[in-house]
Amino acid sequence: MDRDAMAQVSDQLSALRQELTEYADGIRPVSPDNVKLLAAADGLRNLLEMVWQQPITFRGEQRSVTGPFVVSRLRVDEVMGRATGVSVDAAEAGTVESQTEAGTVGESGTLEGVRIGTLGRAPDQRPQEPAREPGNDVVDRDGRPSRP
Repeated sequence: MDRDAMAQVSDQLSALRQELTEYADGIRPVSPDNVKLLAAADGLRNLLEMVWQQPITFRGEQRSVTGPFVVSRLRVDEVMGRATGVSVDAAEAGTVESQTEAGTVGESGTLEGVRIGTLGRAPDQRPQEPAREPGNDVVDRDGRPSRP
């Protein structure tokens, strides 16, 4: 567990837990059309993945293995040379989350949040996405349709 991450997101986790409690306890019905519920569940998953530093798959969910899960938080007061949060040279797939902050980046300084040389497969090597089945659509945090 990343204790620093937990300290940062504990209030958000508590709020999402409170928002989802009645669904988890069976008091309120769960509906795949409830955009607010889906956004809250996705937000909770994202925060828990950040704290536990590993992907979380819900019971009954078909979620492909996504490879390594990398979380980087780089905070510096001043950059005079080069500072990079995440640098990846090759990987079949994976998930990268990066927060990069600097008070000052000097004239000769470079600040990079993420620099990736091949993380996923090349577009022509990606497997074909299976056809969607009616009723299995999900939405992202902004309410846009997405695939789990």
